[in-house]
Amino acid sequence: MTTWLGCADPTGPAGPAGSATAPSPSVSASAPAPASSIPAGDQAAKDQAGRTSVTLIAGGDVSYGRLRGQRLLREPQRNDLSSLTSLLGSAALRFVNLESTISDQQGQTQSPNNKLVFTAPPIAAAALKRAQIDIVALANNHAWDYGKGALFETFALLEGVQVPYVGAGRTRAQAYAPRLIRRDGFTLAFLAVTASWNQELDPHPGREHIADAQLDTLVDSVQQAKAMAEVDKVIVSYHGGYEYFDRPHPGTRELLGAAMAAGADVVIGHHPHVIQRIGFVEGRPILYSLGNLLMRMVTGRPWTEIGLLARLTFHRDAATSVEICPFRISGFDQIPLAADPNRSAQEAHFRVKLERLLRIGALVDPDQAASLGAFGADGCAPVTPAAPSP
Repeated sequence: MTTWLGCADPTGPAGPAGSATAPSPSVSASAPAPASSIPAGDQAAKDQAGRTSVTLIAGGDVSYGRLRGQRLLREPQRNDLSSLTSLLGSAALRFVNLESTISDQQGQTQSPNNKLVFTAPPIAAAALKRAQIDIVALANNHAWDYGKGALFETFALLEGVQVPYVGAGRTRAQAYAPRLIRRDGFTLAFLAVTASWNQELDPHPGREHIADAQLDTLVDSVQQAKAMAEVDKVIVSYHGGYEYFDRPHPGTRELLGAAMAAGADVVIGHHPHVIQRIGFVEGRPILYSLGNLLMRMVTGRPWTEIGLLARLTFHRDAATSVEICPFRISGFDQIPLAADPNRSAQEAHFRVKLERLLRIGALVDPDQAASLGAFGADGCAPVTPAAPSP
C-alpha cells in the first residue's frame, strides 16, 4: 500500500537564478514540516515497518505529447509501457520524469509554430496510472511550454488520478519541498530540480513554481529531507546536462557531487536523451542519465534509441543494490533485452557501450568507479562500485 504523505511546506528560496552549467547560490530554505508517521493502530503498517528493503524502478524521460499524444487521443485505453510490465512489476514503486505538461489544448499536442513546444492531452494522466507509474518529476525544461495555466492543470489532473509529483507546485514552497512516499515500511523523500529552461526569460516566472537546480538550495533541501525523523532514503531527480552527449558536463558533476555529499542516497538523471554512466559515492549511486523511456528518437543519433530502467533496492543496513535493465526503442515501442529477438547482439552492443562509459567515468572521477555484472534472464545486470586500485 502506498501512503501519499504529501508535500511538506517549507519557506522557499528567496530568488533562484541558476543555470545548466554553473548552479548559483541562493538563500537557504527553512526546514520542512514533518509528515505523519505510521498510525499506531494500523497493524499492516506496523508489519511493513519491519521490512529490511524496498525496491524502486526508475525510468528516464516520458512524454505523451506530439505524435504519441495524438495516438493516445485515438486509442485512449492503450498502455504505452505494456512491453515493460514485467520489469515495472518487479518493484514496489515506479518513478519517471514527466517531460511535458498535461493540458487541454483542444486536441493540440505540439505547437504549430515550434516543434519543441508540446503538451500531453488530459487523458495522459490516466495513462500514467494505467502504466503503473507511482510518482513523476515535473522539474524539467518543458514544464513551462504552455505557461502557468497548463502547469497548474497538470497538477489537478495528476491529483485526480492520485499520481504524486515532485519538483513543481502551486507555490514556490511546494516546488522545492520533498515529496514523501511510504512503501513497504520505508519512507522515501523525493526531490526534483531542473538546470534546463526553454524560455529565455529573466526573471523566469516558472521559477516560482518549478524547482531550479541551484547548488546551495539543493544541498539545503537534501540535508533537510535527510534530517526528517521518518525519512529512510532521499532520492534526487536531476534534469540537466548537454543533450545527446554521453558524458556528464562539469556543472552536472559538481552539482550532483554536492547533493551526494549532503546525504542523497541516489541521484536519478535525465534530459540528455542518451544514456550516461553510473557512478558511486561511498556506495550510493549516481545515475547520470537513463536516456529516453517514452520520447521521440532523433534521426542520426542512434543512442536515443536506447534507454535504461534502473532497479534500485534500498536496504536498511546495507548499501543500495543497483541493476540496470536496458531496452531499445522501435518506433513508439520499447523492446526490453529479455524479449529482444536479437538479444545476443543487442546485449553485446549495449555492454560495449556501457563499459566504455564506465571506463571513461573512472578516469574522470576515479572515486566513482563502477563495474557491470552479467545480464540475467530478465535482461537486467548489476552495477557495483569497482574495487579500488592497488
